[in-house]
Amino acid sequence: MNIMLFLRHLFFLCQKELISTFSDKRMRIQLIMPVLLQGFLFGYAANYNLEDIPYAVVDASHSSASRSFLASVEGSPAFSCAAAGERVTDVTPALYNSDVLLIIVIPGDFDSQLAKGTAAIELITDGRNPMIAGMTARYVTAIASTWSLQRTGGKLPVTVESRTWFNPNQLSRWTFLPSFLAMIAFVQVMFLAGLSIARERERGTFDQLLVTPLSPTEILICKATPPVLVGLMQSMMLFLIVRFWFGVPFAGSFVTLFT
Repeated sequence: MNIMLFLRHLFFLCQKELISTFSDKRMRIQLIMPVLLQGFLFGYAANYNLEDIPYAVVDASHSSASRSFLASVEGSPAFSCAAAGERVTDVTPALYNSDVLLIIVIPGDFDSQLAKGTAAIELITDGRNPMIAGMTARYVTAIASTWSLQRTGGKLPVTVESRTWFNPNQLSRWTFLPSFLAMIAFVQVMFLAGLSIARERERGTFDQLLVTPLSPTEILICKATPPVLVGLMQSMMLFLIVRFWFGVPFAGSFVTLFT
C-alpha cells in the first residue's frame, strides 16, 4: 500500500511539473529552439575539415617539373586553382579578400634546384585563421612529399600508415555532434531543474509544497524526473538531426544510448 501511494505521489507531482513546464510558451521556445539552432550551428559552422581550398599560383619556373607538381596539387579533390600570376603582388589581393586561402610560389630556378637534389617552394597562407592556415600548409606538404617520392622512385625504409576505423575521413562533425548530444542533455537538465525551484520560489508555492503529505524524497525525485524526460526528448531531436540530416552513422544499441 505504501509503495502504491509513493508511486501515486510521484505520478501526480511529475505530471504537475511537466504541465507547468510546457504551459509557458516562452519555456517551450527555450526548450526547442536552442537544440535546433545549436545542432545546425555545430554541424555547419564548427567544421574544421578543408573540403574546398581555393589557391593561387605564381610559377616563375614554367618547367615540366613545376607543371607536374602543380598538377599533383590540382589533382587533389580538396584544392582548386582560383588565380594565377607572374608575381606575388599579382595575386596577393585575392588573399587579402579571402578569395584564396593559399598562394603557391615556385621559384625560377626550381628545375635546377631539383637537379641538385633539393628544391624549395614558398607557401603563403592567410594567417587570419591560424588553424586553417596550418592545415592547408600541411596538406600541401604531404602532397609535395608524395610527389617527390613518386618522381625519384625512392622508398623510405620504415613507413607509418595511420587509419581511423570509426572516422576514416577525419570529419570533424562526426566528433562534435555526438558529443553535443551528451552536453545538451546535461546542460538542459540542470537548467530545467534549477528553473523549477526558482519558479516555485517566485510564486511562493515551494513552502506550500513542503507542507503537503509529500516526503522530501518524493519532492526531490519529482523535481528531477521531468527535466530528465525533457532532456531525453531534446537529445532525441538532436539525434535525428545528427543521424539523418548530417548523415553521421550510428552503430550500437538505442536502448544503451538512451539508458
